[in-house]
Amino acid sequence: MSLAGYEFFRTNREARGYTLRELAENTGISFKCIHDIEVGRKEPSFTKVIALCDALGVSIHSYLKYINYSAPKSVLKPKKAKNGARGGTRTPTHFHPQPVAA
Repeated sequence: MSLAGYEFFRTNREARGYTLRELAENTGISFKCIHDIEVGRKEPSFTKVIALCDALGVSIHSYLKYINYSAPKSVLKPKKAKNGARGGTRTPTHFHPQPVAA
């Protein structure tokens, strides 16, 4: 995450009329932690970003767009296997899963 997005949470919180204490109660994140995130002193974990976005009724996509996040190309493009094939593992044609006994 980027500290460049710290204003996002304060702006959305104030637009919805929430106090820091109300947001802390709704998210389970401490008042001090949210304050530190809002003033740019602390970088939020992804778990906290999810909780804050959910409590504020905004999408994570809007937060990622706000901070101008783009996934690394390695995430978007699968690596080539050593034999030149693309993608991950393949299930061998001779594999037939057996039912699990209850």
